[in-house]
Amino acid sequence: MDRLVPASYYAEHPEYFSYRKDSGTRTTEQRCLTNPDVLRITIENVFERIRNAPADYGIMSVTQNDNNGVCECPACLAMDALYGGPSGTNIWFVNQVADAVKAEFPGRNIQIDTFAYDYTTHAPVNILPRDNVIVRLCTIGSCFCHPIAECGHGRSLSVFENYARKDSVYAKDFEDWSALCRQSGAKLYVWDYTTHFKCYSMPFPNLHVLADNIQFFIDNSVYGVFEQGNYDGGRNGEFDSLRAFILAKLLWNPKENVDHLIDAFMDAYYGEASAPFVRQYLDYISQKAINTSHLFIFGRPEQNLFFTPEDYRRCDALFDKAEAGAANKFQLDNVRRSRLSLRIHKANMVTCEFALSNPNRMAENKKLFNDMIMLGIDRLKEGEAICLPYDAYVWSLRPIEWADPLSWITFVDESKVVPLDLAEYRRTHQE
Repeated sequence: MDRLVPASYYAEHPEYFSYRKDSGTRTTEQRCLTNPDVLRITIENVFERIRNAPADYGIMSVTQNDNNGVCECPACLAMDALYGGPSGTNIWFVNQVADAVKAEFPGRNIQIDTFAYDYTTHAPVNILPRDNVIVRLCTIGSCFCHPIAECGHGRSLSVFENYARKDSVYAKDFEDWSALCRQSGAKLYVWDYTTHFKCYSMPFPNLHVLADNIQFFIDNSVYGVFEQGNYDGGRNGEFDSLRAFILAKLLWNPKENVDHLIDAFMDAYYGEASAPFVRQYLDYISQKAINTSHLFIFGRPEQNLFFTPEDYRRCDALFDKAEAGAANKFQLDNVRRSRLSLRIHKANMVTCEFALSNPNRMAENKKLFNDMIMLGIDRLKEGEAICLPYDAYVWSLRPIEWADPLSWITFVDESKVVPLDLAEYRRTHQE
């Protein structure tokens, strides 16, 4: 909506924008969907974009902005009450756009795509999406190491609630939206998530649940799936290549055997001598997550997966054997890159060789940083470049803080925090 009704309108027309009861003011976070001028301007800009797009383009997005600043003006609240919440008001608005597009561009079969996301996640009542609307349901709040159909844990829960059983509210969202879309002829899509966006390289053992979730999407008449991972470029060291391979295979054929896919990939990627040890590590942390944790894409380091000292020793021993078995530099680099995830977890938890009690902790941090960059880790956090630690104090921080020190530490010298020149660093730090 920022692009369809730009924030530049705010100075002359604040009524186009979301009213917030908590502040008693309008904000540019969202748009007031019951304002007729907002609908008119949106339709005009949608028409212009369609006219300027290639003829074979078939989807136009009309979606909320990525924040929770939903409009709470009296008109929007009244419509929310009529249609069961903000999702109903959003569908009412998008339906008007879809009707206008169908009338303006007959024969083009253009679909209007909109999110079911955060405050619009739950399905509405008393309204159906038009048959040329796509509802794109986002799984952002769910747990990613247990099947969506079964686990109701969400990222807002405390670590102390890990062991409580919670029925899946996300399963109900899928079932409700699926029923509405089947009734009206609209299409249900999914925006799914596959990595830890606050620290891409943290362990995120979700490979065992990917097939279950895709089958669940199919069972609920999902028409299309988008799997979002690390889109910032570079590698992440956390089985990113393996996960991309498995997702590609499952999206082509959801009946693929994931265990067979993992074995075939690992033999080729790590080498047949090293692959069994990396597989043992992956199986171990996956079972650990299933038994003791929930995975969230914005979780704190201690929230997703907790290792005992014995766990770390066991995992390090497996990687020692995998490194020893590598037959060439390609295999060895791949083993070491995957091991970075375990090392980054230890550094973020300030334990083992990264413990405060270790007098060589800063040297271990420097070695970890250097290995990350030399093995192709270009990003640690969504949307943020890795920053070069500029003094002893910053070297003592954790990787999750190297990724974006200004968001974690208030007394960092902002003038010295600059994105790393990756090419120059690799050139000057070659072994």
